[in-house]
Formats: sequence, structure tokens, C-alpha cells
Amino acid sequence: MNLNKLRDQIHANAASKGFWDNNPSDQHFLMLVITELSEAVEADRKGRRASKEAMVETIEVGGFCIGFFEEYIKDTIEDELADAFIRLLDLFGAREVYLNENAFDLETIEEYAVTYQGKSFTESVYHITKFICSCIAPIWRSAIAPEMILLDI
Repeated sequence: MNLNKLRDQIHANAASKGFWDNNPSDQHFLMLVITELSEAVEADRKGRRASKEAMVETIEVGGFCIGFFEEYIKDTIEDELADAFIRLLDLFGAREVYLNENAFDLETIEEYAVTYQGKSFTESVYHITKFICSCIAPIWRSAIAPEMILLDI
């Protein structure tokens, strides 16, 4: 998947719905990302995970049903992490941040995963939130932060 194309599609969709009418600051949008990460922590606390087995079973017996998303995905850890990722891509689209697609190879992802070994989910989200808050340069001028934040999530 081309992340830059996805970034542009997500931003165009958000802009068409009025989310960018007042041109919110980077800090505004990064706080929305942190909010989504907090919702993921809450989902973890409640044990809400997407059920891959139930989804596969549903597809095998007739495909997607009405309410599929609400039943198997909504308000789960995976849903909230996806929302954080989407909010970041929206911000990157608004600021025309080019994403280096080569940063998302399996080897790099595995290297990032090592950072979180031995940490609880909440501790991992705390680490990500701390990193987001440390990005003091405007997001569109940062040479490394955009890919790093996405990789952390």
C-alpha cells in the first residue's frame, strides 16, 4: 500500500468533512492522536480485542453482515490504534509531509518492536505518547519524526 497516496486520501476526506476549516495546529492534531492512544489503553483495560477468529468464521459462513464492524472491531485496541494512525496520516496530508515508504519494511518494524518487549501495553503507549510530546519542531519540518511515530504505533 502506498502510504503517501493513503495519506492524501485520508486528508481529502477529512477536509471535505470540515475538519480543517479552521486550520488547527499540529499540537491540536497530535493531542487527538494521544486521545486515540488513550482510548486504546482503555480498550486494553477492558480486554477489548478484535476477534480475528470470529471474523474469519463470519466470512466463511456468508460474508460480512450488518453490524460486522460494530460487533468485531469497534472500540477495540486495534480500532483505536488504527484511528491514531489515521489521524497522523491526516495531519501529514495537511502539512504535505512526504513519508519514506522504505522505512516500513519488515526488518525496521521488527527493530521497533524490540523497544516494546517486556513492557505492558499501557507502558508502551506511554512511551509513544512521550515521544509525540517531545516532537517540538513543526511536524512538516521534522526529518525523522513522522515515520518514527507511525512505526511506534
